[in-house]
Amino acid sequence: MMRILRQGQRWIIAALIGTVGLVFVISFGVKTGHLSRPSDTVVVVGKDIYSLRYVARIRSNIEDQYRKQMQVDFESKEFRDILNQTAIQTAVQQAIMTQEAKRLGISVGDDEVRATIRGYFADETSQFPIEQYRTYAERNFGSQHAFEEVIREDLRRAKLMRIWNASVAVSEAEARDAALTDLEQAQIAFVTFDSEQSAASLKISDEQIKTYLAKHKKDVRALYDERIAQYNKPERIRARHILLRRASGATPEELAALKQKIEAIRERITKGEDFATVATEVSEDPGSKNQGGDLGFFTHEQMVPEFAKAAFALSIGAVSEPVETSFGYHLIRVEEKIPASVQLFEEVQNELAKEQLAQELTKETQEKLAQEVAAGIGNGRTLIQVAQERKLNIERTDLFPRNAGSYIPGLGKSPEVLAAAFALSLDAPSPKKIFHVDGKPVLIELLDRTRPTDAELTPIVEAKKNEILTARRQTLSAAWLSKRRDELEKAKKLQVFPELLGSDS
Repeated sequence: MMRILRQGQRWIIAALIGTVGLVFVISFGVKTGHLSRPSDTVVVVGKDIYSLRYVARIRSNIEDQYRKQMQVDFESKEFRDILNQTAIQTAVQQAIMTQEAKRLGISVGDDEVRATIRGYFADETSQFPIEQYRTYAERNFGSQHAFEEVIREDLRRAKLMRIWNASVAVSEAEARDAALTDLEQAQIAFVTFDSEQSAASLKISDEQIKTYLAKHKKDVRALYDERIAQYNKPERIRARHILLRRASGATPEELAALKQKIEAIRERITKGEDFATVATEVSEDPGSKNQGGDLGFFTHEQMVPEFAKAAFALSIGAVSEPVETSFGYHLIRVEEKIPASVQLFEEVQNELAKEQLAQELTKETQEKLAQEVAAGIGNGRTLIQVAQERKLNIERTDLFPRNAGSYIPGLGKSPEVLAAAFALSLDAPSPKKIFHVDGKPVLIELLDRTRPTDAELTPIVEAKKNEILTARRQTLSAAWLSKRRDELEKAKKLQVFPELLGSDS
């Protein structure tokens, strides 16, 4: 359960981090005056000063937003640093945008402010609740004027965003191509020239190994070091056990009775009954009961500490006293022991040298074979025809989309093969080009390629256009804000005092 909770926290935090780049929320707060810096200042951008109350309000809005979007209730202290960072970043972005809007001469009239406020507060009868509005503004902003100025700045930034958005365009053809990419599919056949499979059957003489080792001892040693765990084997034992399970929430009296029961079972064994037979009869471990309690070979680390300590201390054939673990009470009998061992480099160097030499030789052979097969393609002969003549293994994919993220089913990740599959035509399906996927030569042949009809394509073009527009607008805004922030930092016109948000806001 804790693992699930921790994983959940990680993805929520990741989502919050993603918002740091560009976040715009309605920021009902109070912006203080200019020049001097009051003690509750969190952000200063040029001459504009933003108070703790202002940034805390942004933080609260962001937290509320994520509670609704994620449908999860989390304690804000668990994500305090991320929320604080996001709130401060948002305040800085709003300040920069406000300055840019003013520089461009963007203004917001009183009538626009009043219309926006009326939209917030008007009830179903379209009557404006003046007393409710006055109370809200004075309680949260100190005065109606302060609240109206916050609304004015929000509207000013919204106008700036509309100017930015209008500067970005996506053509109909571009949107159509993107939609086509989402819907188009291809199917290919491919032949992989696998040197690893061929290496296993290659015959190499002792003299070849000796010569290779003399030239490549460092490489062979590096392979040994990479596999050191394979050659350093810890002590292992094979044991049987009998388990009597403890009930969840068992009382001390119940545990004492369980211990007495297993002590009686031990007495049966010490008086001559076969351990395996008794285990089959009484053990409550379903995984080993029918095997006479046999657990097979295991290392110390593979068992819970109490069990491992008792088992590895026993001599072969001995039966343990009752051992208590979180599962219940155990009796353990050791059947075999294999001591820890270390294979030195000198003991395995010839084996490793043979493996590396075989891989190098077969890699050269497979590359040459791929070149020969590629040379046979053309003049009406396809990859499949040439491969069948040579009795090579031919694999076929299912249909896969163009936006598959460079992954080819059954073959692996290869942007090059993906691009080629959708560039080929059924008139010329087999290119002579040799691709390399995971270091192995690969040849491909296009088997099928499906393109959506106009009736299938048209409905999603507009949605794709909006998707591209949104992404480009966000990229443009984020790039401009980042550049402007860097300029302000270099000019020492941007200051942040995050320590004021150190406590839960």
